[in-house]
Amino acid sequence: RSSSRYEYSKHVLTPMHAAFASPHLKLDVLVCEGAYCGAYFRVTAFHNGEWLGVPPSGRIVTLRFGMHARVAVGMDERRYCEGEQPCLAEGWCQLDLPMAFADMGVDLLARATPKS
Repeated sequence: RSSSRYEYSKHVLTPMHAAFASPHLKLDVLVCEGAYCGAYFRVTAFHNGEWLGVPPSGRIVTLRFGMHARVAVGMDERRYCEGEQPCLAEGWCQLDLPMAFADMGVDLLARATPKS
């Protein structure tokens, strides 16, 4: 859980940037109503660095994301933004980790299954 832009950048974005090269973004869905938006998108990249304990696999990995965000649009929410333009006040993200691990050659669900 990241509670600030700094934490999000440090604990989520920086490790991803270090682990994946040549990313390609495909936006599948973007829907907004009022100050709330939702998106479904995929990032495909070359896994060339350690990520979440998995050493570089040399494989192409697809990271599937579902995101929801609240956009700061009113003057009373300017504290969230650095300029005059609307910005994200809050955001929530889900990442399909089992698929990402499978693309890296790791069966994440088998790892979680107790051995008898």
